[in-house]
Amino acid sequence: MIPVEIYTTVYYTALSIIILLGIFPLFFKPNLESFPTINLTVTNLLLLTVTILFIGLRDPFGNWRYLGDTSHYTDIFFNYMDDPVYGIKSDYGFYLLMLFSKEYLNIYIFYILCSVLYVGPIYLLCKKYFKEYALFAFILFVSSMSFWSFGINGVRNGLATSVFLLGIYFYEKKWLMYVLILISLSFHKSLVLSIIAFLLAMKFTNTLILIRIWLALVFISYAFGSQVETLVSNLLLNSGIIEDKRVDTYFSDEIDGAFMERSYRLDFIIYSGIAILLAYYYKYKKGFQDIFYDRIVNTYIIANTIWVFLIYAAYTNRIAYLSWFIMPFVLVYPLLKQKKLVRNQSLFLALLILGSLTFTLLIYFKS
Repeated sequence: MIPVEIYTTVYYTALSIIILLGIFPLFFKPNLESFPTINLTVTNLLLLTVTILFIGLRDPFGNWRYLGDTSHYTDIFFNYMDDPVYGIKSDYGFYLLMLFSKEYLNIYIFYILCSVLYVGPIYLLCKKYFKEYALFAFILFVSSMSFWSFGINGVRNGLATSVFLLGIYFYEKKWLMYVLILISLSFHKSLVLSIIAFLLAMKFTNTLILIRIWLALVFISYAFGSQVETLVSNLLLNSGIIEDKRVDTYFSDEIDGAFMERSYRLDFIIYSGIAILLAYYYKYKKGFQDIFYDRIVNTYIIANTIWVFLIYAAYTNRIAYLSWFIMPFVLVYPLLKQKKLVRNQSLFLALLILGSLTFTLLIYFKS
């Protein structure tokens, strides 16, 4: 068994090797049609296997310094499932999943099940929309900065976003899509932000105006963000609009006795802005037109704009993730849907993947 102290490092090492070997032909192949089929097949299989097994087979009792809230979920599994009050107050979709698992499975199978439910919808979504080139979209998902963290730490958030993506998988069957999106809310209430953004994207269809609003909020948040955060926190915590003690942690200066430094995250702004910049480039410079893509892009921008508004919150990355989880789709969809959209498209895609992986590794080894 891999020691918990190096578990994440081993995971990222394996992930990096598979990705780099898998995409290597992109650097010298003239187009995607000439990309070796064996690379597509084998790399897909390896990535699917490695991500599911590493996330699912982590030590259920591992120290929080290395595996985040995993041990906390394990504690809930063993000590709180028999308390009906917990189920009432918690996210009932996740609660029912855990209740079923405790009744019929064990803690190890429970985490494997969570891993399959987390990774599976992402893979299915990529296969549906990109067919034989699903690998490149899937790589961008699993190499994204927050993928690992929300698989082992923010488990409820991660599962909720995957159920949301499963809803997008059934985009043509609107009734089923909305049912699944509502179910995603039952896994974590924070998905209300993503759902609101998705619904608003039906009405606010002008991407250029949304980009301008995002840019304006970036500067406003920098200048007045702390005051805005105080106003919002007072509204949510004192008005009774949201009766959930977990909301307190997003606006607290001290959590579990530890001081929370809340600051303007320029690195996260740049990270978020790359997807918006590329969406602008695809749509307005290269003329890419696709109604489905427009809605996904607009959902991303709206959700990310709300995060920019709340950038001084304690767990700002958790709010940002409510837009970041669809970022890979924003980055890669036009490249895999339209041939010769950009010059040296294969190389462009390779550099995009390499950039995503490099940024993720820098964030991990920096922390």
